[in-house]
Amino acid sequence: MKTTLRPATPHDSTVMGGVYLAAFPDSVQHFFGDRPPAPQAVGDLLAIPLLAEPGCGWVAEADGVVVGYCLAPAHVSRLSRPLWRGHLLRMLGRWLTGRYRIGVGAAVRLARDRLLVSTRDPHRVEAHILSVALLPGCQGQGLGRELVQKGLAYLAACGAPRVRLEVRPDNTAALRLYERLGFATVGRTRDSQGEWLIMIREAAA
Repeated sequence: MKTTLRPATPHDSTVMGGVYLAAFPDSVQHFFGDRPPAPQAVGDLLAIPLLAEPGCGWVAEADGVVVGYCLAPAHVSRLSRPLWRGHLLRMLGRWLTGRYRIGVGAAVRLARDRLLVSTRDPHRVEAHILSVALLPGCQGQGLGRELVQKGLAYLAACGAPRVRLEVRPDNTAALRLYERLGFATVGRTRDSQGEWLIMIREAAA
């Protein structure tokens, strides 16, 4: 199986959404129960950083099929810009017409969780490793490390003095990887599913 990494584009977002749904079944079950959303629903969210900051994402392909991705925007405060340029209206239209397969209750839970995390966050950092996911069958092969290193190289080229990410405390494989890459835990936050560790990496790391 030949694996390559390449820059991600908004056209990759729906298949990236499918990767996310497969990679994080516990989160999917928590928010959506036995009726997971359509990959496009997650994909449209993942497209936001790619629209706001072209160049901030990478995908891993195995024999031409996307099996993982990393999103690493240098300016998270700018991520809302695509929403006011029409992306929010497109998302609203797809949700109202049932293309997302997300009920009102699940949508409210998601919105409430995002608000909960943002209001409890004392560690404001612009540059983020925002989302990393791999299909289960492709985990443990070093692809996650390669993707995160791509993100870190991009953020270094952007001149980011610090990089932040969040990881679940029980995700021991990811936690070990981030520690090896120079991230240190600086705090905790939580949503309705449980705790997140807040990790930061200084530019010199």
